[in-house]
Amino acid sequence: MNIMVERNFMKRLFLSVIFAISVLTISAQNGAPRMNDMRGNQHNHSSYTHDNKGRGHGVEFRREKPASPEQVKAIVKLMKDVSFDDKKLNVAKVCLSLRDVPVEGIRKMVKTLSFSDNKMELLKYAYDYCYDREHYFTLCEELSFSSDKDELLRFISKQKY
Repeated sequence: MNIMVERNFMKRLFLSVIFAISVLTISAQNGAPRMNDMRGNQHNHSSYTHDNKGRGHGVEFRREKPASPEQVKAIVKLMKDVSFDDKKLNVAKVCLSLRDVPVEGIRKMVKTLSFSDNKMELLKYAYDYCYDREHYFTLCEELSFSSDKDELLRFISKQKY
């Protein structure tokens, strides 16, 4: 039973990532703005202002269980298979929208990124999809600059827990 559930999740994950990459590629070719996030900020779909789970709008939504270590490993592999940070970031956002991830999984995802601003963008985006937010502050260790660490801590302190 678990193997079947795992296969279904991996199939949905793969198809979602392929779809997201194709949408972003087509949008970029048409001069549309880049997808920033799914928390109410503007992105490629002008009629879509927030996600259907209320994330980022003060409505708490928790899935029953977080991504398994195998699922996190698959997400990180997908990210590593992509060449550029902005594409890795898009893959991460799609994957996070499918399954909540524990802090250690987010840490592994952040480590695949090269640039500080991309790490910060992922960390801010991933907060709503973190399964164990009480440990989120430990992700400051993944940032190189003290100003970035301070910014992340300020961001965390302003979030509704």
